[in-house]
Amino acid sequence: MGTFNQCGHTQKHSIMRFIAADAQSRLSSQRGIALVLALIFSLTVMALAAGVLYFVSESSKMASAGKLYATASQAADGAINLTKDLITKTIRADDTLIDLIAATGLSDPANCLTHAVLGVNTDPCALKVVMGPYLTTTQLTYLYRLPKGSIEFANQSGVSSVETFYKIQVSSTGPDNAAAEDSVLYRYNQ
Repeated sequence: MGTFNQCGHTQKHSIMRFIAADAQSRLSSQRGIALVLALIFSLTVMALAAGVLYFVSESSKMASAGKLYATASQAADGAINLTKDLITKTIRADDTLIDLIAATGLSDPANCLTHAVLGVNTDPCALKVVMGPYLTTTQLTYLYRLPKGSIEFANQSGVSSVETFYKIQVSSTGPDNAAAEDSVLYRYNQ
């Protein structure tokens, strides 16, 4: 009986070694799969992190570009309003016109502003004004003059007057390649 037990024990011990060896071979074959899965998971997480960083970076650039455009657009709007004031002061022969030109640093080559406003010259007049860090270039073009009421309802006051039409085009450039353009049709009532 002793030999049977010893033989059974030996048989159990052999079975245990077989199971352990089988488990060991399965584990060693699965370690490669686990490593590959861990690498794939790590790469996926890194790609997501890189995507988030790229999105944040591009969003920041877009916001910055939007702010630059808005400021350049405001400079262009300011140049349009300045041009409207210059038209009014030129037509009225206002004494403060020279002061306004000097205060804004307006470049008026060969008095083209006066010629364009009064309709002496129908070629566009190029005016340059520096507004802070922005350089605005304005093209003022005299279009035509009509009796008031010829486009709208007749003037009921009985006073005859004239409407003069101008086209004002402005381009504004500034730091970091910020740029904006604007164009208006301006009607001056006399």
